[in-house]
Formats: sequence, structure tokens, C-alpha cells
Amino acid sequence: MKKLVVALHDVAPPFELEIRAQLTALAQVGVRRVALKVVPDWHGACPLDKSPSLVALLCEMENQGCEIVLHGYRHLCGGRLGGEPLQRLRGSLFAAQAAEFLSLTEEQADVAIMAGLEMLERCGLSRPRTFCPPAWLMAKSLESVVRHHEFDRLVRMMSVNDLRDERVILLPAFGYMGAGSLHEAGVELLNEVLRPWVSRASRAKVFLHPDPSGRQSWRRVVEEIGQHLAGGGWRPSLFAEL
Repeated sequence: MKKLVVALHDVAPPFELEIRAQLTALAQVGVRRVALKVVPDWHGACPLDKSPSLVALLCEMENQGCEIVLHGYRHLCGGRLGGEPLQRLRGSLFAAQAAEFLSLTEEQADVAIMAGLEMLERCGLSRPRTFCPPAWLMAKSLESVVRHHEFDRLVRMMSVNDLRDERVILLPAFGYMGAGSLHEAGVELLNEVLRPWVSRASRAKVFLHPDPSGRQSWRRVVEEIGQHLAGGGWRPSLFAEL
């Protein structure tokens, strides 16, 4: 049986209604265990512990077997982008405001991760063992900070780094970014290119983001997930189970 991780990004108070809609739609196609990528304080203005209804939902979903993933802290750049040249290019073109962990020093990253973990603890959620930087972008120098906080896994766009034994698990992915029309067209083109790899792989991932336009265009990706589960021998899985 092949493993399919469905990851909901940007789980934060401004997107609660859409997160609930995505969870409902996923349950309708047979996906009830997902990875919830939680942003503890969206843009420094929406702390999770001030949103009791979302906290209650996350606690409920965790009790049902979902996986809580720490997804940065504010999901907002704090200064100039650093990292390797290719990372900076990706950040500049596709995530100029979101690549939080390309803009932090080691000390700042340490403070951000600690604050995020403390926020989740205050909300009554389990300590996450998986970390995913916003936009999947993080300077190489910050990996030691993630290890310092005893995470087991670091999620990249097309892979997962197992920090316990230094394995890199390839994870072909497709999904929906919730971005502008040009950016989304590029994502759909990438989806098309990667679909043969996804079909052949024993492990794959689907990423869903909130849709600021309100059109809920992510629903077509949920339909595709349902097709994979119905006819491709896939079963819903979590990063912790890879």
C-alpha cells in the first residue's frame, strides 16, 4: 500500500473557515488523518491562543490522529533574504513576504521556534516532532537550530529530512498554493510534470493552502486525492509514518 501525506498549510486564525471546509472536503473523499501545518502567530497579529475555536478544532483533530507540524512562527520575512543563491531566487520570485526562515539569524530562529513551541503548549497541543519552514525555505545554517529543539523531521518541498539518522526521504508532491493566477498557473504546470513521478512513487504528498480569493479552487485537488485513494492503492499517511 502506498502512502499519501495530505498537508494543510497556513493553519492560522485568519483561515479557520477555509481550514474547516478543507477538512470536511477531505473527509468526504476518505482522508481523516492529515498533517496540520500550524503558524502560531500569523504575521505577528493573529496569535493562536487568542482563537479558542481554532484551538478546539486542532485539539479535536489531533485526538483523531492528525499530526501537528510547526510551520514557522509568523510566516513573515523579518528582513533581507539570506541562504544559498537558489533559495534566495525562489524566495524573491515566489515567497518574498513568506520566507521567514530565510530572513532570520540563528539567534532569531531559535527565539521564533521556542516561541512557537510555547504557544502550542499553551493551547494544549502535543509538542510537534516535525518542522516545516514557510515556503519550504530555510537557510542551511538554521538546520542546527531545528536539531537543537529536538525535531525528528524537517519538511522540504519534495523531501523530508529525517534528522535522527540523516536520511533524506524523497516525496514527490502536487497541490494548490492559493497564490495569484500567474503563480498558480506555474504550480499547475509543475503538478502536471510531477504526476507521473507521483503515480510511480511509494510515498507522495499533497499540499493545500487557503485560497484568499474565496473561490476554493483547492477543491479540484481534493477531487484528485479522492481518485488516487479510490484507484491507485494509496492510503492516507503522516510525515511521522514515512
